[in-house]
Amino acid sequence: MGVAQLNADGMDQCQVRIPKGLLEKIDDLVSQNKFSSRADFFRTITVEYFSEEKQREKMLALLNEPEVRYEIRKIVKENL
Repeated sequence: MGVAQLNADGMDQCQVRIPKGLLEKIDDLVSQNKFSSRADFFRTITVEYFSEEKQREKMLALLNEPEVRYEIRKIVKENL
């Protein structure tokens, strides 16, 4: 595990090692103003990853509800 440092803004800081080629691609995105910095890139993709994961979990939970499963089966049978 890496050592995290808590900053005044409440954010933790960590160090990441990645292949040079990937870092160059990230730097290209930063130079094209797609991200304001390398840190902005990593912060953005991390938040997006966990947001999508949470949405998937919610969708799976919804699909497992008996009423929803019943409606899905009904729709499938109607369209066979």
